[in-house]
Amino acid sequence: MEMMLPIDIKEARELLEQANNNDYNHSLRVRNFEEGFQILNEYLMENPFSPYEIYIENIKRTYTRKFLEILSSLPEIDFGMWVNYLFLFIKIPDDIDAILERNPELKLDLKSFFEIHGDQNADIDGILKISKNH
Repeated sequence: MEMMLPIDIKEARELLEQANNNDYNHSLRVRNFEEGFQILNEYLMENPFSPYEIYIENIKRTYTRKFLEILSSLPEIDFGMWVNYLFLFIKIPDDIDAILERNPELKLDLKSFFEIHGDQNADIDGILKISKNH
């Protein structure tokens, strides 16, 4: 299947991989992740009956899970960068919900991340629910 993949899907997967491997350049990490997601979403919009739809959803979920797993090991980040991560998570609430449903232990990592500069009693479910409604 790898050789037959459209270039857009390959490019998006590469960006998502880079987002998960770039430990200390937070700006690049967020940009790569967001751009990878955007490419995949645009591909699905332009190709609504794509035979790669399930593959794309699996890519998105896999790299979102990896991204969330990294959160607990991030070195301290400043408030501005923390907000960039927060905005990224708010853009993909359904994907995050699906990951947290299958991997509830990641909810603690996400909660710890929100607590870095946010509310010590952060309600992850509430934040994601609000995101879905906007």
